[in-house]
Amino acid sequence: MPLKPFPARKQRLLFLCDHASNALPEGGLGLDPSLLATHIAYDIGAAVVTRMLAAAYGAAAILGAGRGC
Repeated sequence: MPLKPFPARKQRLLFLCDHASNALPEGGLGLDPSLLATHIAYDIGAAVVTRMLAAAYGAAAILGAGRGC
């Protein structure tokens, strides 16, 4: 899964959020597509919190890429 970097600022600190997206490998692992908007597919709000923490600390963040990011 490709990663989407959030630009670094002043700190030597890195926030990682691997549950930021509901992206799945090709084939979807057999998951019903209607479930992709639910917590079963990703941690809803995790990307927003990670971006806010990175901004507050002047740090970099890497978020899982795909739908929902």
